Amino acid sequence: MKVPKALLAGFVISFIGSVPLGYLNLVGFSIYTQIGITDLLAFIAGVVLIEALVISGTFYFAAVLSKQQRLQFFLKLFSNLFLVAIGCSLLFSSVETQTTIANPFESYGSFQRGVLLSSLNFFQLPFWVAWNIYVVSSKFADARRDRFSCYLGGTLLGTTVGMLTFIFCLSYLNSASFTGTFSLKQVLGAAFLLLGVVQLSILLFKRIIVSK
Repeated sequence: MKVPKALLAGFVISFIGSVPLGYLNLVGFSIYTQIGITDLLAFIAGVVLIEALVISGTFYFAAVLSKQQRLQFFLKLFSNLFLVAIGCSLLFSSVETQTTIANPFESYGSFQRGVLLSSLNFFQLPFWVAWNIYVVSSKFADARRDRFSCYLGGTLLGTTVGMLTFIFCLSYLNSASFTGTFSLKQVLGAAFLLLGVVQLSILLFKRIIVSK
């Protein structure tokens, strides 16, 4: 069961994490509406290629850190504070409506553009360090080849499905001239913020109880 658990953990984390990609999603949306689905898939392939390298590097870094018992509290504290930061950034960010956002590296092909823009997305480094620390410390996955391969496959599948879902939903809402009270980014931002606050409260409560 641990291999399917690693696959599922990777998929869920990456799926929900694909929404804070924000800028990349909007570039993908522009490519989809202006060029088509084939170029969108090429763009996403470039994005997940870089993500695979980032996840692999940060996973083994997280595996080393997770063995340091004294750092466990501070690592979990950082992870939860990072969730709160993600929630706040999504919840209070301004709504971007410009479809011309795909202009950077416009002379490059869609795949190359995905590679370049994903490489410049430094946000994914602390994101995956935080989540990989949680995954390793919670024993959802480890450095063994079969489990890590399933975890990595799940993350790449999650990013692909998450980006496609976001882009297709945005395309539908755009074509339907949808105007709602809350945007998808705000709803997910509230969810991240709530999750981070709840887990942070539990962590600090346990710390207080143990120290007594």
